[in-house]
Amino acid sequence: MAVGVPQALLQALQESAVYTLWKKKHPTAFLSHLFCSIAADGSPKSGWDIGFYLPETEKMAVFSQGYPEVAGEDVSFILKPEDDVFKETAAVEELSFSASMLSFPNAVKRWAEELPKAFPREQAGNGFVILQKFQGKTVWNFTVLSPSFTLLNVKLNASDGILVNAAPVNLVVQTP
Repeated sequence: MAVGVPQALLQALQESAVYTLWKKKHPTAFLSHLFCSIAADGSPKSGWDIGFYLPETEKMAVFSQGYPEVAGEDVSFILKPEDDVFKETAAVEELSFSASMLSFPNAVKRWAEELPKAFPREQAGNGFVILQKFQGKTVWNFTVLSPSFTLLNVKLNASDGILVNAAPVNLVVQTP
């Protein structure tokens, strides 16, 4: 299942047996993000991971999207072992979807428009995209590695595609 609309992927997960059994054991868990590795052009390199935060243990549970063996079969999901949470902010925010949310293909188009404006001297390499709530806003958070070993991060408002932030992170330490 390609993700055009994140709501469809989440619905497929919520209808799966693995999720239903897990959710009964973790009623307080909430959706925190969708994650996917991407190629330099923004196309998915893998299936999607759907993360749920478990407040009682401060761990993350992730369901990975599998691919059907035969075309036309339903998508399957694999539950990964719980893991520690990487937090940029003090709290993990619950991700919720709105009907007007930008589809993934449209988010990639907007990212492809904003990236050269924000980083005119850089070229995009492989990276990842996260759909998450960040500082109260639902964002498509794109991060790719450039040939100069700089992480190029572009956050787009998931409702309207407006640029929220663009920032580089240089991975090469220069000595004086």
